[in-house]
Amino acid sequence: MPEIPRSHGGSQVMAGRRRWPPNDRLVYERERRAWSQEEAASHADQLAIRLGLRGVHFTGAQFGRWERGECRPRPPYRGVVCQLYEASAEALGLCDPLPSDWSALDSGRSTGSAVLSRPDMAAEGENGLDRRAAMASMAAVLGATLLEFTGALRHSNVGERMLAYVEADATRFAKQYATVSPSELLSPVQETVTVVQKYLDGHQPSEHRRRLCRAAAQLATVAGMTLFNLRNEQQARWAFRAAGEAAAEAEDQLLGAWVIASECMIPTYNDDPWEVLALTQRGQRLADGARSAAVAKLAALEAKAHASLGNDRAARDELASANRAMARATAEEVHPGVFGFTPAKYFFYEGTCHVRLGQPDAALAASEQALALYQPTKAFNEPTIARIDMAMAYAKKGDLDQACQLAKQATAIPADLRTGPILARVQEFFAGLEPRHQGLPAVQEVREQLALPQPTQTDGA
Repeated sequence: MPEIPRSHGGSQVMAGRRRWPPNDRLVYERERRAWSQEEAASHADQLAIRLGLRGVHFTGAQFGRWERGECRPRPPYRGVVCQLYEASAEALGLCDPLPSDWSALDSGRSTGSAVLSRPDMAAEGENGLDRRAAMASMAAVLGATLLEFTGALRHSNVGERMLAYVEADATRFAKQYATVSPSELLSPVQETVTVVQKYLDGHQPSEHRRRLCRAAAQLATVAGMTLFNLRNEQQARWAFRAAGEAAAEAEDQLLGAWVIASECMIPTYNDDPWEVLALTQRGQRLADGARSAAVAKLAALEAKAHASLGNDRAARDELASANRAMARATAEEVHPGVFGFTPAKYFFYEGTCHVRLGQPDAALAASEQALALYQPTKAFNEPTIARIDMAMAYAKKGDLDQACQLAKQATAIPADLRTGPILARVQEFFAGLEPRHQGLPAVQEVREQLALPQPTQTDGA
């Protein structure tokens, strides 16, 4: 007498003996996710709830029996397991493949051929019932597979709540950049990047993936700026490259423009205005005239590059463009942080432009406005550089005492806040001094406090 399958906790069991060999594929799928059997059951429970299967519950013991081959999950448990592991029932060893002589999808059959055309199915007679049963069985398998497929399209390895956490972290780090030391910011940014990377290695619906890529672009941009502040230029370049690719994957051109505006800090503080101009032009093409503060920031960066090249008219034109773009920008973007551009930052950039153009009075006026606007904030990087701009302006006017007093303020901030851009501008200040001023006691004092090398005989020549 044939053995009769019996049901046990959502499983199909053959009475009296184990029918199937151990299911190594199930073990592999669970272990590659670093789940215990109980954790796999918990994830399956959560998935069943999302699918609206309220009466379906899983246990670690069930997963153990399925993995040992003692039984197989029956519907709807089987469908949930297939979605959990993102594979078909056949691939997971949860159903037997159809015998080859019953296959209705022979490789040589054309699309329009009759299904019931095999020699052993030629006669309708007494075999008609068997043929119809076979077709019904194949239809059931196909339907179940398609149901599992559509579920896989909806299934995501990152839930809505985790997505919200990641997006909130990316936004928070972008805002904290202006007020938190780079050494303190780097670790949490790195941890969140690792989490996002793990999720991106999995599968998500397209909208979830766009959101993950957008968060990845924001995080990588903050990482790039932080790494450059820590004087790790090559790693910063890698970070900006990753940020640009993530923004493109997210199909967010405006975010790509923000990434480029941030990347400009590398050539700006490496005294490479030509690279700045190449980057800003790319950024403007991505922004495409959007009503965004990104357009203003890119124009202001172009102004600084033109000022470095001595192009007074071009610098003034770009500052005017930045001003107009600021008036059109959305209120959400006129805030401190990586993805914002404030009036304080505009005046900070304008001050640098006038310094580079040899216009000390205009530089002092713009830098003083910037400092007044920065005063209520906890920002440290740009206010310090604005004071160095003022020091350079006073040096141009011949007031070395005032210049050195302002330069000394760079030594007053903690060492972990003395970023690469700050030290680059301090060195620019010293390089711009006349040779006869290099040896003044006030100048030497600032050099020693910042642990800067003493000038060679050719410095300032």
